[in-house]
Amino acid sequence: MSAANRRRDLYLYELATGRTTRLGNGGEVDYAPTWSPDGKYLYFVSNRHETTLMSDLEFDFAAVKTSGIYAIPLAAGGVSPMAPQSDEADSGPDPDAGKGAAQAVAATGRKPKTKPNETAAPDKTALIAPIRIDLADMMARAVALPIDPSNIAAIDARGKRVFYLTQPINMVDGTLKGEKSALHFLDLETRKTETVAEDVDAYSLSLDGEKVLIQHDKDFTVLDAKKDAAKDDESKKKLDLDHMRMLVDPKAEWAEMYDNAWRLARDMFFSKAMNGQDWQAVHDNYAKLVPLLGSREDLNYLIGQVQGEIGNSHTYVGGGDDGDTGPDVKPALLGVDWAVDPASGRYRLATIYPGDNTRDDYRSPLAQPGLAVKAGDYVLAINGSELKSPTDPDSLLQLADPGTPVDLVVADTPSGVRRHILVKPIAKELPLREAAWIAQNRAVVDKLSGGRVGYVYMSDMEALGLQQFMRQFYSQLSKQALIMDDRWNGGGFIAPYALERLRRVLATLDVNREGGVTTEPNEVLNGPKVALLNHWSASDGDIFPDLFKRYGLGPLVGTRSWGGVRGIRGNWQLLDGGYITIPEEAPYDLDGKWIVENHGVDPDVVLENEPAELLAGHDRQLETAVSMMLKAITDHPPVRPAPPPLLPAYPASGIVPQPR
Repeated sequence: MSAANRRRDLYLYELATGRTTRLGNGGEVDYAPTWSPDGKYLYFVSNRHETTLMSDLEFDFAAVKTSGIYAIPLAAGGVSPMAPQSDEADSGPDPDAGKGAAQAVAATGRKPKTKPNETAAPDKTALIAPIRIDLADMMARAVALPIDPSNIAAIDARGKRVFYLTQPINMVDGTLKGEKSALHFLDLETRKTETVAEDVDAYSLSLDGEKVLIQHDKDFTVLDAKKDAAKDDESKKKLDLDHMRMLVDPKAEWAEMYDNAWRLARDMFFSKAMNGQDWQAVHDNYAKLVPLLGSREDLNYLIGQVQGEIGNSHTYVGGGDDGDTGPDVKPALLGVDWAVDPASGRYRLATIYPGDNTRDDYRSPLAQPGLAVKAGDYVLAINGSELKSPTDPDSLLQLADPGTPVDLVVADTPSGVRRHILVKPIAKELPLREAAWIAQNRAVVDKLSGGRVGYVYMSDMEALGLQQFMRQFYSQLSKQALIMDDRWNGGGFIAPYALERLRRVLATLDVNREGGVTTEPNEVLNGPKVALLNHWSASDGDIFPDLFKRYGLGPLVGTRSWGGVRGIRGNWQLLDGGYITIPEEAPYDLDGKWIVENHGVDPDVVLENEPAELLAGHDRQLETAVSMMLKAITDHPPVRPAPPPLLPAYPASGIVPQPR
């Protein structure tokens, strides 16, 4: 979602008149409004801190920890909660003084009597006290509370304290290591912030603000709402939930979840017309089958059929209380291809995938320094068990744990000298195999183009795809052309990040005394580009080639993409932990027409890879892309002129610089 789309304001709605007043001017991101207990202030969170950090890889920036907490005196004459303090100062002018103010709530009753800076405990009188709200220029009265810029997820106000939950910096996948979520509070009397607890997933304050329920993972703990309460053993009271039981009527739950899934689609699907379906009739027709459900899986199937009536992508259903309580078994793998020696029945290491041992996700067990194992060697035993056909190597490896070293007996030949090596297996080999495939494609492109054309592959449009883009793109900026491979890309949400880099246009160059030349912008690949796609290019993998073409970056080669681009924000939870997804946004073009959905993106050059050719080591789509880029380089060589002569030293302007 773009920054422009994230701009939002606070609104006040008057029940008596039905009038809505916008508090901001549309230039900020304001959210999480909270009334002060005394009815004098409106607290809210806003991203008003322009906190930026520089990229390690390029001349670019990101905005992080931009939110703070702000307070608006509701009455025009109200005193700022951050007004200068004095031991002899009174509480300031009465915000209820004066006449003619618009009031959102006006009820009779007594005002709570408190001394200056005294915290009043919540009571009934506080709830019925008159509240005066002057709507004119409300946001102009906003002031910042003295807290550090943060990622603020929630706020609450109790007495003279404002509680707020902060979260670590969000990454594309997960959060930044070394940071923790935390519950804090600002004491409005001392104007100091304190931390109640860290590692807080969610919290709930008592009405008087004296106690707080903290959730971390599956644990719930009651703490005193005070400084460092989590470190105080006397304050802690962990809730014992092990003995909690709940009687469940599965059929009643299934009926509720059926109705709720249908209702969520009705209320959240981007098209109120439900793609032309009579949605009530769809509900009623399938509801006849609800009493016949025999399992939780039946319910998922039924909901899937209901969603299928919309005829739209990204309508998923899954999860739920299906009774699957079995152990989570992870395989133990070595990152190799096995081959059997027909004569001896022994297993040979046909391929050892090298991976990248500087990155944990690409660690190759048999490519570690000091093992002296090579392709062609034999593995004769695993953890003391002889390995010989028809026994499968994986059957012996599955007895091991991916985190536990495995003892292998290896030899150069089936009857050669045996030696023991200790290796730590991995739980998945896909990263190693995929990295080898990418390296092979890049080598093919290098060979066919004489090193002039670059190659970048992205497996998805999530964290992995972005990591792959960073790893490959910046190392090939000196190439004269580029092939972007979007095949088998299942989607995500980061296509705009990659496209922003690809759209950069060379504007000027800089030269230093030694003749070193840099570009403006710094990280730009100035040359023709082409993108590969196929029928497995899906979701954001559809959007990437569509925008690639609309931006004029280059032609598309391959087969028509999947055709599902109507987006979701995540899962909508059902009663028992199951979920559905609902497309809430649908793209259309500048001519006002729907795009891509249920059709896909058409390539400029339609070309299918034949299985026989792939088995023979030929990727026609990739080879065609290289040929197109070589022709483009020849027809329109990328422009990168040499620096001008040192003299004259300035542009011709008719003005001669005078000596100083």
